[in-house]
Amino acid sequence: MDYLQQFVDLHRQDIEPEMFATALALRSIRGLIYHGGSDVSQPDLESALHPEHLESFLARAVEITWKDAYLAQEWRKFQQVLPRVREAWKKGQSLFQEALERANSYQESMQYFSMIDFAVDCYAEVAASRVYPDQPVLQNWAINGYMLEKVLLWLDTLKKLRRPSYQSGICQSQIFRPGADSTTLLLLASTVPLSSH
Repeated sequence: MDYLQQFVDLHRQDIEPEMFATALALRSIRGLIYHGGSDVSQPDLESALHPEHLESFLARAVEITWKDAYLAQEWRKFQQVLPRVREAWKKGQSLFQEALERANSYQESMQYFSMIDFAVDCYAEVAASRVYPDQPVLQNWAINGYMLEKVLLWLDTLKKLRRPSYQSGICQSQIFRPGADSTTLLLLASTVPLSSH
């Protein structure tokens, strides 16, 4: 049985609310780390965290004096994993740049490369599993970094365009308003040819 389960099993009458909350927080952080910074079970551009978000939180968490030694140790374990997480995330970004260079050589590849789902399934996941076989946590972080780099490149490409474009019924000047979500950005960006920076 998961050690944390005893603190979240509401069938028990002796659970302290503080321990319950701490156990849920640990489970949540474990899930975020395992899923590449995403709160869903796959890389997700809307909710994915960057490694520095976790680093900042965990730095504060390990400074607290916890009632339970095991829980204190769990926070430290999570913090110790972060250097490898950051490395995998950065590796994902460099894998994207390598894939972009290859795709730029073949126009047909670039056509598929610009489709977000195809890029995750056929480029990011394949590259991440090749670099991190049998390490799903690091694969997920590499995919997170890969997809972030892709979105940043699209945004950079969109900013460089000078005249309004009404592709997909969206004016580019509307895209850069505060609060534009990444789905809208990706819809427009998928119609713009990528170029390396």
